[in-house]
Amino acid sequence: NGSGWFHVEIYNGDGQVVGAHTFGGKRCISVEPFNDYFRSYSDVYRYVGDGNQEEGQEDQDKEQDQEQEQGQEQQRDVESRVRELLPDTIADILVFADSYNAPEAVEAVFKWDVTDLFYNYFFVGGYMSLGGESGDLVEELDIYNESTLDCMKVYQQLAQFFAIDADEVSYDSVMEDFIDGKIVFTVATTDAIARIEAARAEGRCSFDYGVAPMPGVTNGYHSRTMSVTETVVVNGYSENQTEANAFARFLVSDGTDSLYRMSGKLMAREGVVYDNSSLAAFQSVYEASVPLTKLMELSNFWVRLEIAFEEIWDGADVNDTMRELTEAALRQVTGEDYHQEKLPDPEILFTYSTDED
Repeated sequence: NGSGWFHVEIYNGDGQVVGAHTFGGKRCISVEPFNDYFRSYSDVYRYVGDGNQEEGQEDQDKEQDQEQEQGQEQQRDVESRVRELLPDTIADILVFADSYNAPEAVEAVFKWDVTDLFYNYFFVGGYMSLGGESGDLVEELDIYNESTLDCMKVYQQLAQFFAIDADEVSYDSVMEDFIDGKIVFTVATTDAIARIEAARAEGRCSFDYGVAPMPGVTNGYHSRTMSVTETVVVNGYSENQTEANAFARFLVSDGTDSLYRMSGKLMAREGVVYDNSSLAAFQSVYEASVPLTKLMELSNFWVRLEIAFEEIWDGADVNDTMRELTEAALRQVTGEDYHQEKLPDPEILFTYSTDED
């Protein structure tokens, strides 16, 4: 009763009293006053001195194991359900949207920054080669091909399914909408986890979230994202060379997520254990990504490609836009006038169907 007078009894799994102690003779049903006398249940058993302490501890351990097993089973069920819901292709997102009972706050099932190449490149990344796998071979340029045209045509057709205004959208606005629960799916970079966790800490984001690989463009065309790899370097004029080198080594080789917590960027190596398991999905996507080309001759190609994406989203002819992009790139690389023979117009029609169709 909070007065310091209480009677404590220890029961076993059969409901029998296996130990008891009285302080002052008044009965107390609150457990909180025990804290002044006992640090844990094991201290209670030791204080009472009952011979069934070991049996009681075994029962407690068994109960904890059962609770843990039930929790793990529930988590597996949740993960299994999530895998069922995760889209394999863009079409799957539309199928999901048709059957999704959206909460009132949700404004869009899928929204991303259609003005930034970094979030659009996955549409053509599997079929456009800019310098080969390492991005440094001039002779390995393949920009204008039938697969690229088909993927860009699908990209253009998505404008009628996802109402995204290219004049108003931005990565920051998309992330804010996602944090506010207005978007179900989006395309994000590694900094997104830090943003979401900061919002959760501030009480602005209360829902659970997860990270998954990019869905395919269609069943016949896979996606592949682009990545940028940076380095941690030490200023050659630093007055503390030894300490600076040790710090750089610590950031990239100690096997922790220190670098991410400081910069929002992942380490380009395996075996790193991150506090947030969602970051592991980013790591797997990075391993299969296309590196930013290292060819100086294509230094402004990314700006041109970004403009091409914007124009195609707004309705420009896919074939002509991509052919002109290729001619400009090859003129820059070769230093000579270049004419690209026109390929047949893409005839792919983006469609999707539900199980009921």
